[in-house]
Amino acid sequence: MNRTVSEVTRSWQVLLIGGASGSGKTSVSYRLANHFKVGITEVDDFQVILERMTTPEQQPELHFWRAHPDAIRLPADEIVEHTRRCSPKSDVLAKRSFRRECGKGTGSVLDRENRA
Repeated sequence: MNRTVSEVTRSWQVLLIGGASGSGKTSVSYRLANHFKVGITEVDDFQVILERMTTPEQQPELHFWRAHPDAIRLPADEIVEHTRRCSPKSDVLAKRSFRRECGKGTGSVLDRENRA
């Protein structure tokens, strides 16, 4: 039996939508959040939040790209290394957000771009 979206009941607390840039994650995320009447968080927002909560002296990896606008000219291996050092900090905040959303019991859609 084929069911429409309106017939589907929500069986999740946090729904993570992932995919490559331009694949339609944000469009789908907003439609699902609207349909199920739940909040939405774009994971890219975590970087901005972390930057506002810290200083470059406290978390130099998180502030690297804004503090070094010419860093785009670095060799690819150095760019990858700076990105890797920043990822664990962002992942910690994302995990905390997942726990917080699950604890609410109301549900949330999280939109995240997959990166290599």
